[in-house]
Amino acid sequence: MKTMAGLSHKKSNLIADGPLVTTKADDPWYLRVMEWMLYVIAMWSLAWPVYRAFLNVEIENNEGWNAYFADAAMGKMPLYPSADQLITNNYPPLSFYIVGFVGRLVGDPVLGGRLLSLIAIAAIATAIALSVRRLGGSRMAARISAVFFLATTGRFYVSYAGMNEPQLLSEAIMTFGFLGFLIARSNDRGYVGPVLVMALAGFVKHNIIAMPLTAFLWLGLHRRREAVKCFCVATIAVITGFAICYALFGRNFFLNILSPRQYSLFCVSERQGRFDLVC
Repeated sequence: MKTMAGLSHKKSNLIADGPLVTTKADDPWYLRVMEWMLYVIAMWSLAWPVYRAFLNVEIENNEGWNAYFADAAMGKMPLYPSADQLITNNYPPLSFYIVGFVGRLVGDPVLGGRLLSLIAIAAIATAIALSVRRLGGSRMAARISAVFFLATTGRFYVSYAGMNEPQLLSEAIMTFGFLGFLIARSNDRGYVGPVLVMALAGFVKHNIIAMPLTAFLWLGLHRRREAVKCFCVATIAVITGFAICYALFGRNFFLNILSPRQYSLFCVSERQGRFDLVC
């Protein structure tokens, strides 16, 4: 009993003096090695999407679909076809105008959309790093977070990297809107502007809900008056956007946007498997 008591007393002294081991997360050398390994993975995995973007080959079959409606946005045909047509456009309009404009500059809407996708990847990584810093993370944590996104995108989502598809473009706008929200949170003012940016991102592609929901949830818990104001502003912005779309495209806009879509539990499980691999 005395021996056990002595060991317990010795252990308590060691704990009181400080931690017995240093965790790897606190080891600068370990973090530096991790950072450079992620740089290597990111450069290796993104090399092919960057090279592929300039090849005259189809990445996914919806590249041509997006290019078709980018041309339509430039006045070549109706952006939202009537119900008797054999094609439907169930995306919001902004991405087609952006890609169509860039496509005119580079001479090809497919290449324009691919270049925007690559730029969006870099923009999202930048916004991630700035967000980590805004949340109190170190410079190394910010760099690791950004390069982790680059490596993950290049390794597991290669079909989206450098493809003519507005998903990453919308994600980039939404991510900078969320960064603006974090800045407003630090200053405790100016929440309306970031909410408007996130609403704008929804008119590029309308399936990104996690960041605006997070912003409104935090506002609802900590700044209820600001939450009500931002909700009213966002509602007005969305209604105004729909009104403009109706004025420009008529009822065909709503017939196309609200057209039935196919959902697959298999695709959900497949993407969940990718997240498990990442973790």
